[in-house]
Amino acid sequence: MITHAGIRRFVYETGSPFKRLEALLASVRPNPSLDPITMTVGEPRHEPPGGIVKALAEAEAGFTKYPAINGTPDHRKTIATWLTQRYTLPTDSVDPGTTVMPLNGSREGLVFAARCARDLQSTVERPVIIMQNPFYQAYAAGALMADCDIVLLDENDLRGVAVPAEVWPRVVAAYIASPTNPQGSVLSHADWDSWIELARLHDFYLFADECYSEIYRQTPPPGVLEVAARSAGGFRQVVSFNSLSKRSNLPGLRTGFAAGDEAFMAAFMRLRNLGGPQVPIPLQAAASLAWSDEHHVAASRALYARKWAMVDEMLAPNLVEATPEAGFFLWLKLPDGLSDIEAVTTLWRDQALRTIPGSFMAYPYPDTQTGANRIRLALVDNEATTREALTRLATLFAQTRH
Repeated sequence: MITHAGIRRFVYETGSPFKRLEALLASVRPNPSLDPITMTVGEPRHEPPGGIVKALAEAEAGFTKYPAINGTPDHRKTIATWLTQRYTLPTDSVDPGTTVMPLNGSREGLVFAARCARDLQSTVERPVIIMQNPFYQAYAAGALMADCDIVLLDENDLRGVAVPAEVWPRVVAAYIASPTNPQGSVLSHADWDSWIELARLHDFYLFADECYSEIYRQTPPPGVLEVAARSAGGFRQVVSFNSLSKRSNLPGLRTGFAAGDEAFMAAFMRLRNLGGPQVPIPLQAAASLAWSDEHHVAASRALYARKWAMVDEMLAPNLVEATPEAGFFLWLKLPDGLSDIEAVTTLWRDQALRTIPGSFMAYPYPDTQTGANRIRLALVDNEATTREALTRLATLFAQTRH
């Protein structure tokens, strides 16, 4: 278990994996004969939907107004419609007025949600938040702000089976991502059902981070609301978070949403109304356009599929695991004897290819170095750049063999 003091050190001293990478490679000069390629940040570079700039311009007058914390009725309705259609939900299950809240990207919502969960369960002593490991570092910031300890799950534990029995009564929230970052694993209907049952049995909130939900190979990943809607309790204890950053290649628009448990959403709105950022009205208009269009999403998904086919083709002799079901990260297992730090440094020095050590994506336990035998690569560039990057990566494997 990671105590509040440990989380504070992680947030303020260990810090962002990207800042740690900058420090690691600060004195390493990349091969000057090659154009640098960066595959570290999950910043999609595919085409966003058309009409975004026009939508912003048409709603320009909204910049002169303070937006409501819960967004415009039209935007909430658009999100509710997307959720209902995407997950084949009962038509009256997603109430735009009580179960949906626009966010400035899913990150701020995920962080604020921890504080809200803690406040709603104020009688719990020494509260705990569960999260996967590796994990999105924003979860740790949320746990710190909520003054909670952390229990980390092994990356293959999709149902919390290893959580000690004595911990469950202290749990106030669990952050569960599907598809996972960086592994690209997808929780099944049964996995989500197990987490929903646990949340209700032990009275904690299940925060489903589903921002990679629309980037998949074949089958759309099941959603937590899809499973919850078919349970006796509906959305009780369950909140889904999503955004346009990955789905629509709009990381700079900074819009997303939270949707689910009505009682939680009411308290969440009260908290954010005092301390949270509103989504500007023109950004809501642009976001509504994006949520209403699936053509660009399908085109982007097809492009990712072609790049994953490249991975299978070009790295086949070096892949010891199947490529993932979803997401755009290659969570690459390295040859025996090659550490993530050594691999990342060598790739930057010899191949001008910037990747990120797997251990930087996890909590740095001194006795177990999660991810130390892996590197993470974001397949977010065009096909030509991706092919060149994979060619350089294959060179590392060839050198290692010799």
